Amino acid sequence: LLSISLLLGHGAEPALAKSPKRSGFTMELGLGFGGIEITRFGEFTGERTDIGFEPHALSLGGFITNDVAILFRWKSTYHFITNSEGESAQQFLGTFACHIQWWFADEFFVAGGLGLAAFGLGFGAAESDPSWAVGLGTAARIGYAFYRTDHHAFKLSVEAIGGFFGRGMAFGQTFNLEWQYY
Repeated sequence: LLSISLLLGHGAEPALAKSPKRSGFTMELGLGFGGIEITRFGEFTGERTDIGFEPHALSLGGFITNDVAILFRWKSTYHFITNSEGESAQQFLGTFACHIQWWFADEFFVAGGLGLAAFGLGFGAAESDPSWAVGLGTAARIGYAFYRTDHHAFKLSVEAIGGFFGRGMAFGQTFNLEWQYY
């Protein structure tokens, strides 16, 4: 009897790791830090890169297959600079875009999309500061889910966002800690 059990057990396949079942509604929240690179914005003192915070990342959408989701994503990064009156002001780059998210493995994903971008001075802006610029927004990110449950993923990702405006360009690069419900 022991021999038969060993033979049957030897032929059995090992249990596969449980793959997540992603379907229906999904949402993401993210925190992080990053930078903004400014090109050809004369009124924002020319080309330079600044490091700042990325507390704004929110996605809402749904999975159309187990591996592909369509998301509407708000993403931004900001830092503080000196405004035209010599006081501290928040310089901001944000995008609102439609994204496609593809989980090419259980732990790894890529995402990207197109939409609108906004760039300018927020809190602390003076009346003599340049006005906000609105234009084409782009974004791309790659990430790793370091912890997963049946309906949640905790992820690290790297994301690039960009804004193309009539008078220049601004690009943001961010490192994010994210939570996704699916």
